[in-house]
Amino acid sequence: MSSSDKGPGDRHVLYSESDNEIWKYSYPLRRNTVSPWMVPAISILAPLGLIFAALLLGQISILEAHFALVSALGCVMTTGMTTNFIKVNVGRFRPHFVARCWPDGGIPVFEPDGRPRCNDAAINPLEGMKSFPSGHTAWSTSGLAYATFFLLGKTGCFVGNSNGGGPFHLVLSLLPLGGSIWIGCSRMQDYWHHWEDVVVGFSLGFFMAWLFYRTAYAGVMSPNAGNLIVGLNPSNNMLATAIGAGGGGGGPSLGFTSISSNGSGNSGRGLLPRRSSTGNGFNNDSLNQV
Repeated sequence: MSSSDKGPGDRHVLYSESDNEIWKYSYPLRRNTVSPWMVPAISILAPLGLIFAALLLGQISILEAHFALVSALGCVMTTGMTTNFIKVNVGRFRPHFVARCWPDGGIPVFEPDGRPRCNDAAINPLEGMKSFPSGHTAWSTSGLAYATFFLLGKTGCFVGNSNGGGPFHLVLSLLPLGGSIWIGCSRMQDYWHHWEDVVVGFSLGFFMAWLFYRTAYAGVMSPNAGNLIVGLNPSNNMLATAIGAGGGGGGPSLGFTSISSNGSGNSGRGLLPRRSSTGNGFNNDSLNQV
């Protein structure tokens, strides 16, 4: 590698006389099972599709859809930027780095300090220095885990009363998360990432999904699961006052699921819970349990 091709891997030694683990980077270079362009598409379209479907079916209001969309997009974009920042600064070699650096099968050559000296036939060696964490896994998990949290909240799988969803709703809610796990496994099968990269990428995406979901919604195990927590107290919230939520039955319905601490609320659940028919759609007595 020429001195002008500075990259994240320039700070790291791939191999030295005392390191016999070059086999970790000597796997074949394969095509991606999940193409790079599909990752942001899946990450964004999965939660957005659910939100728009819920809106079209009358399960949520336009206001709730707005908050959910902002939260979901913020989750995916923040995860992407965080992942790329870590990749560039860590500079871990991919499992197929040797196949990138010496694609003609030549004997690996190293600088005196242990850095790889790629030959002229090298295939974008800098891309081979962005293994940690897995971007495919982190991005897809951020969007798909958000979709899972959205479904868990709306179906009330963990509410623990008659309004909660059954096994079908639980399986349905976990399907998006299962998709992200499959994508992570494909990254190891394609030799684009080590298992540590995938585990950390999944953890990062899952944490971001939980964090951003909770900025907009009550926890999925809360009595108010599926309810927005933005503007929940109309008496002292400027946003809620502006939209008329403090006006009792005369104000516009925000489309929240009403599940109080004593188990009262919607009389039943379909694929998604019914919209509240009274007031602003939540019970203030149960807000302390969010």
